Amino acid sequence: MSSIRLQVVDAIAASLATATGLKLYRNLDHAVSERRLPALVVRSGEDRTLGQTIGQIDQQAEIGISILVACNASPETEADPHECSIHAALMASPIFGGISVLMERIGGNWSFELGDTAERTLIYRFGYQTAVTNLET
Repeated sequence: MSSIRLQVVDAIAASLATATGLKLYRNLDHAVSERRLPALVVRSGEDRTLGQTIGQIDQQAEIGISILVACNASPETEADPHECSIHAALMASPIFGGISVLMERIGGNWSFELGDTAERTLIYRFGYQTAVTNLET
């Protein structure tokens, strides 16, 4: 079994691969080395405890979603439809892996430091709950 955090991240990744039709990676180095563009990279980010009540912990985690595109004349034009699909998929039904989460868009940024590949990274935050005694439930 996996932690609730990882279950949600895995379910988000699967949902986004379906929504965008892009090849999914969980490791940026693998995505860049395979050179199958456009591609999607989903990475776990920072997580934190927000508070605790009797029996449960309120938690929050960030997820980074990168769209890799060819660094051509207009990488923004190429990445934008995928960004729109990602946002729609995340906001349509905030239940991932059977776990209800509160999803929030934090922002995004560009990187052009991957040779001839441009990276548009979107940052989202989701809230979830676990049992005090077990991060898997």
